[in-house]
Amino acid sequence: MAVYGRILPALSQLKNDHSITLPILESLCESSELVPKGREKLTSYALWLGFDSDFGNAIHLLCPQFENMIRVELKRAGSQTRPILKGGTIEHEMALSNLMGLPECKEVFGEDLVFEIKSIFTDDLGSNLRNDVAHGLLDDNSSSCIESVYAWWMILKTIIHHRR
Repeated sequence: MAVYGRILPALSQLKNDHSITLPILESLCESSELVPKGREKLTSYALWLGFDSDFGNAIHLLCPQFENMIRVELKRAGSQTRPILKGGTIEHEMALSNLMGLPECKEVFGEDLVFEIKSIFTDDLGSNLRNDVAHGLLDDNSSSCIESVYAWWMILKTIIHHRR
């Protein structure tokens, strides 16, 4: 409902009223605390794809970048995102579903955004979009689904709200 009733009409209005260019989105990403240094061009290009209504390609680029943004923010807050096993062995980086379960997550992102991220990206009862992207389960049609549109919009909104 939100995609058809709010997001797509708002996107259409933005595109009609403003010229959203790649350089504008690069500047937005550079001024966002959420987008790590060295990932501004990749993230801005993915956002631009959404403004071009190419949500399938946008979500394939944004999903892993957004997971990294969350990981970086949690590390800044003091979270251990690479668990240390008994015996001192360091594991690989946690997946998004594990990151969302860290106690610092709600402190860093707020309860509402954590719920939204889980619902879209990691929850089996939700879209589980992260799993579908990571395992190549989205095809040409399903990658442009309303969940991808919503995820693109949520990531854009989150990047905007984390401005320096």
